[in-house]
Amino acid sequence: MILALCARRAAATLMPTKGTSMAARTRTISYWVSLAATWLILIGLYLLFTSTLQKEEVYAGLAAAAIATTGSAVCQSLGLIAFRPRWRDLRQVWRVPWHIIHDTGVVLRAIGKQIFTRDGAPSIVLGIPFDVGDDSPEALARRALALVFTTMTPGTVVIGIVNEQRLMLAHQIIPEPLTDMERHLGARA
Repeated sequence: MILALCARRAAATLMPTKGTSMAARTRTISYWVSLAATWLILIGLYLLFTSTLQKEEVYAGLAAAAIATTGSAVCQSLGLIAFRPRWRDLRQVWRVPWHIIHDTGVVLRAIGKQIFTRDGAPSIVLGIPFDVGDDSPEALARRALALVFTTMTPGTVVIGIVNEQRLMLAHQIIPEPLTDMERHLGARA
C-alpha cells in the first residue's frame, strides 16, 4: 500500500504535463530510460545468477527485476538513495576480470600453502587508508564501487568502509599490494 502511494507520487512528479519545458521533458525521458536500463540489467543479472533460460525462471526474473526497479525508483524519489557514479570511476570495471584471474592464482597459492606447509596461508585483515570524500552522491558511488569491485576478486573481501577513521577494512588471503583500481577509487598506500 505504502509502496503504491510512493510510486504514484513519484510518477506524478516525473510525468510531463502540457507546457512543460524542454529541459524537464529531457529529464523525464532520461529518467524513464535509466529505469528501463536498470530493469534490463537486473533481468540479465538474475538470469546469469540462475544460469538457465527456463520459462519459469525468465518470468521470475522479469517480476523480480520489476519489483527491484520499482523499489529503487521509489527510494530515489523519496531521496533515500544518493548514487551518482562518475564515468571515470565506472571505467575501472575493465580491470576487474584481470584481478579475478590474478586473485584466482593467489587463492590457489594459498590453498597450496595451507595444505603443504606447516605455517599455512598468511591471511590478514587490513585497515587500508581510504579517501572517503564527502556525502555527495558521487563520493557515495565511488565508495560503493570500490567495495564491490574489490570484493568481486576472490583474494580480497572488503568488510566495510569506516568513514570516521577514513579506512577500508579488507581481508586478504595472501597479503598483496594495492591495485591501480583500488588506488583510483580512493585507497591510499
